[in-house]
Amino acid sequence: MHPAAVGLLAVLVAAHLALPWCLGLLARGRAAGLTLAVRRAPVRVYGLATTALGAAAAVVLTAARAWPPAAHPVAAAGAGLVVGAGLPLLASALARRRSGAAGRRWRPRLSGLPLQAAAAVAEELLWRAAAVLALTAAGLPWLVAAALSVAGFTVLHLPRHGRRGLPYLLVLALVLTALAESAGLLAAAAAHVAHNAVLAARPPPEAAPAPATVPELPPSRDW
Repeated sequence: MHPAAVGLLAVLVAAHLALPWCLGLLARGRAAGLTLAVRRAPVRVYGLATTALGAAAAVVLTAARAWPPAAHPVAAAGAGLVVGAGLPLLASALARRRSGAAGRRWRPRLSGLPLQAAAAVAEELLWRAAAVLALTAAGLPWLVAAALSVAGFTVLHLPRHGRRGLPYLLVLALVLTALAESAGLLAAAAAHVAHNAVLAARPPPEAAPAPATVPELPPSRDW
C-alpha cells in the first residue's frame, strides 16, 4: 500500500478515536452552534461524523486497491447477522439469570435505524479494515495490529458506556475481529448492524421500587 494511503487511513482512524472525547468537550462548552447540536442529539452527531469518516476510509481503500478479500458474501452476511443478534440476546439472558429478574418484551425501534446501521458499517471500515491494514502496512505483525484495533475500538466507546461496559465491549470487539478475519469484512459489518439493532430494541431498565413511606400523622393537638 502506498505510504500516503497508509497515512490517510491512520489519520481517519485517529480522528474517529478522538471523536467521542471531542464531542464531550463540545457538549460542556457554551450553548451555541455545534455545541448546541451536540447537546441536543449527541448520538446523531456521532453517527453522522462516523459515517463521514467511514466513507472517507472507503474512498482511500478503493483508491489504494486495498479492500480485504471477500468470498461467499451471502453466507458471510448471514453468519454475521446471526452472531451479531445473538451476542446481546445471550448477554441479556445471562444477566437475567444472574439477577433473577423476569424477562420483558423486546420491541423493534425503526427510528434512527438507517443512521445507526451506516455508523456501524463505518466503524467496521475504520477499525476492522483501515486500522489493521494501516498498522500491518507500517510493519506490525497482524496479531499486534488486530490487538491494537480491538483496544482502540473498546476505548472509543468508553465515554458513552463507562468502565462497567468495557468487558462487554472487549468481547464484542474480539468477536467482530474474528468475524472479519474468518468470514470477511461483510460478516463483521452485518454483525455490527444486527448487534446495534437488537440493542436498540431492548426494554428499558426497570425503575427501582419507590421506598416505603410512613403515613403522615396528624398534629399532636388533633390526637
